[in-house]
Amino acid sequence: MQTIDCYWEKENLGVTAREIVFAEGECFNPEAVEAAAAGVAYAVVKAPVGDPSFLFGLPFLGFNCVETQISVSKPYAAFDFDDRLVRLLSRGIRFVPVTDSAGMEAVVEAITDDMFRTDRVALDPHFGPQKGRIRYVNWLRSTFAGPDAVLFEFVKGDTRYGFSLCRKSPSGEWDYLLGGIYSPYRNSGLGLLTPAAPFLYARQEGCPLSRVVTSISSNNQPVVKLYLYLGYSLDNLRYVYVRHQNPLSR
Repeated sequence: MQTIDCYWEKENLGVTAREIVFAEGECFNPEAVEAAAAGVAYAVVKAPVGDPSFLFGLPFLGFNCVETQISVSKPYAAFDFDDRLVRLLSRGIRFVPVTDSAGMEAVVEAITDDMFRTDRVALDPHFGPQKGRIRYVNWLRSTFAGPDAVLFEFVKGDTRYGFSLCRKSPSGEWDYLLGGIYSPYRNSGLGLLTPAAPFLYARQEGCPLSRVVTSISSNNQPVVKLYLYLGYSLDNLRYVYVRHQNPLSR
């Protein structure tokens, strides 16, 4: 069991938070969970799927299951650039790198409260969509400040349709952190650009890319379908449970 003090969530959500992460094969230990959750207002448990001790034990402690995190990946060499829909939707689209703070802030301004509406924070009545947006905006800003960030927008003519944020590793693996279509163009059929974007950008820019890894939520069924359509491999599943609590009472 790993315990992570999420100090950044104080700025994002206005509460103290801690993550409790169980690895595959670990046993549920209610006493250890209670001890790890003590002293914070928002406790998050990430647990392996299919274990009834977590499925029934965590609700008994007052935790609610809010999503299943789905970890997926795809090698660059396996991406089908000739897929009919990929070719159709990317026709005329340029993937424009964002390299300065002004460009990054323009991306921030285009992110609306409803952009990540299926996120567990946005869905949580204790927080809501505005807090969800703040959380993702702060994540974008902090990642962009690092040396390994890859941020770009999808542009056709003078219209900016969406963005992607990745973090690259020395091995050429890209961790796809954030991405989406801007609100005015949602439901316009461009959604497939989001999971395809890192591959299309890397080819356009000649960037070294061995594979893309990312995590998607079971709450966002349309996006899950898009990743499956493009043939991403399912690598791992984890249940995510949360509990709001009075840190002084536990």
